[in-house]
Amino acid sequence: MDLSKSIGTDNEFVCVKLSGGADSAIIYYAVCDAVKDTNTKIIVITLDTDLKDQYIAGAKRIIKIVKDLTGVEPYEHITNTVEHSLENYNNGQHHLLEQVWEKYGKYIPVYTGLTINPPHEDMVEFFENNAERLGIDLQHALAHIHSRDQGRDIKLPYGENPGRLFGKTDKKGTAAAYKHYDMMEKLYPYTFSCESAPYELDENDMPIHCGHCFFCLERWWGFDRLT
Repeated sequence: MDLSKSIGTDNEFVCVKLSGGADSAIIYYAVCDAVKDTNTKIIVITLDTDLKDQYIAGAKRIIKIVKDLTGVEPYEHITNTVEHSLENYNNGQHHLLEQVWEKYGKYIPVYTGLTINPPHEDMVEFFENNAERLGIDLQHALAHIHSRDQGRDIKLPYGENPGRLFGKTDKKGTAAAYKHYDMMEKLYPYTFSCESAPYELDENDMPIHCGHCFFCLERWWGFDRLT
């Protein structure tokens, strides 16, 4: 999946919402790759909560890797940490955007990595056929899959925002983008998408995926690998 046609290179500034997850990481790479020979400057925004506290660290990790790969780094990385709740997270994201708009203009392109839900029955079938191979408890996995809000996609606040580059695809589309940019080994293993906080860190200070929350299951389904 080639993202370059959807990335503007004529703007003085563009903004990327970077969490260090699989979706935002490949979008950040694609933006850096697209603008590397232009005068466009990248503003990155990242929000942590006091419980889910690995987004900023993950974003910094991706920024370093992508700089090594493309030579591009952000013009500015704006971060904040808020008390954990969905309302605080959504408000915190908007507050970061307001800072960007105030400093760089209201119409700066903002790229975000939100995907749509996987097809429910496809995901169920995948784990029914592969849970044993992956070492995952099937009933536990199915409970997470069935608890997913299937109406989520129409409730997301981004609508037809052209900056939502994965707005019409799911994690298989994300995997296709990694394959297109040859980033499956260079970038994907350093992304983190797990939602089962608080997180344990490995010997390299990488947070460890739980392997069975819905967000980990999406990675298994979309990439046929967790990391």
